Amino acid sequence: VDLPGTLTVAGDLSLSVGGTYRCDLTNLTGAAGVDWDQIAVAGTITANASSDDPFTISVAGNPPGFDPATPYAWTIATAPAGAIANFSADRFTVDSDDFLPSPGAGSFGVEDVDGALVLRFLVPVISVRGLDGVEIADGETTPTEASGTDFGEVALNESLAHTFTVTNTGGAPFTIADVAIGGDQAADFVVTAQGTSPVPEGGGTSFTSRSRRRI
Repeated sequence: VDLPGTLTVAGDLSLSVGGTYRCDLTNLTGAAGVDWDQIAVAGTITANASSDDPFTISVAGNPPGFDPATPYAWTIATAPAGAIANFSADRFTVDSDDFLPSPGAGSFGVEDVDGALVLRFLVPVISVRGLDGVEIADGETTPTEASGTDFGEVALNESLAHTFTVTNTGGAPFTIADVAIGGDQAADFVVTAQGTSPVPEGGGTSFTSRSRRRI
């Protein structure tokens, strides 16, 4: 990995089709040009690539303390105040092959923040809710009637279905496998409708479980 620095552009900068900007990252926090690369542009930054043939940001490094469950942001190019011309996130792709820490479920993306090109590491934020929107804590193993994880008593030859919602309030999508039922009473339940995957940022999906318990 090369030592980070600042490249100064006296005029305009065009981020064109087929181009690549390698950004070396040695520390997660600190200063642009010292702990990660930065381009300082005196004129206008213009995104001339396209969604079909995007401009590549290649992020490289092995910064200590990287946590794949934590979002990060690094300003990697600056211009005078004002939006980057022609900016659209799909005009960029991020190549993280040379970024050594495992990203886990997170992913990289770019954003225009007041004329600055910001490289972000985005993570999904998963929430599971049951009846009446009651949140079910991660790792919760105690059924409750309020959340619908406790189905209560079900009369003979009847069943009861509860729907649970999985939402993503984070900045990166996540995938979910088919819901499976385990435990001593697994035979008393069946999943009648699986959720869809992947779940995009700001999106959600739901699955339905039906109790077949008898009294």
